[in-house]
Amino acid sequence: RQRRSEDIAHAVSVAEALAAGDFFTFFKLYVSAPKMGGFAMDFFVDRVRMVALNAYVGSMNPLIDLHDLKRWLHFNKRKECFRFLKEKGIKFS
Repeated sequence: RQRRSEDIAHAVSVAEALAAGDFFTFFKLYVSAPKMGGFAMDFFVDRVRMVALNAYVGSMNPLIDLHDLKRWLHFNKRKECFRFLKEKGIKFS
């Protein structure tokens, strides 16, 4: 019963982070999701990454280091981040 409460609390925290636009907390919850929660979040994590990317680019200098984006968008590998950005039509210089 307590485990179910923890799962529900995690889901509520994810919803609150999304509603608040708190991407740092969202990605922290993504990597710490209980049971198979991370796999469930995989279905919408790319959409959240795009919203986060738009927020980061809109609030910063247009020249953002790929290493910073990798960390902010919570990719494990630089190559994964690069592939994601390229698929979304992001231009690099």
